[in-house]
Amino acid sequence: MSSQPNTPQTAGLSKDTIFSMLSNQRRRYVLYYLNHRPGPVSLRDLAEQIAAWENDCTIDDLEYKQRKRVYTSLHQTHLPKLDEMGIVNYDRDAGTITLADRASDLDAYLELVGERTADW
Repeated sequence: MSSQPNTPQTAGLSKDTIFSMLSNQRRRYVLYYLNHRPGPVSLRDLAEQIAAWENDCTIDDLEYKQRKRVYTSLHQTHLPKLDEMGIVNYDRDAGTITLADRASDLDAYLELVGERTADW
């Protein structure tokens, strides 16, 4: 009987990994948004909503720089990291994001912090 090594693809997420993923507010916002939207969402829509939350305004009131700052950070840093851990599926070419199977590993922790406004 062969045993498979614990790799990011085969092992559950460690508590350290979970806490690292959830330590960033933008990543928590990503998970909150995706948990409330069935199916794929566009990077543009995700970035606009997160920028609105961060700036405490409506999407219509956002400035270009506010949108761009969040879009760039999601595209270059947060979504690739969440994708690498198997928490989201990020299709860079299509610009779409969906929750992956491993996202459920974080549900218990997200319930503890509550709504999207919870700061750590």
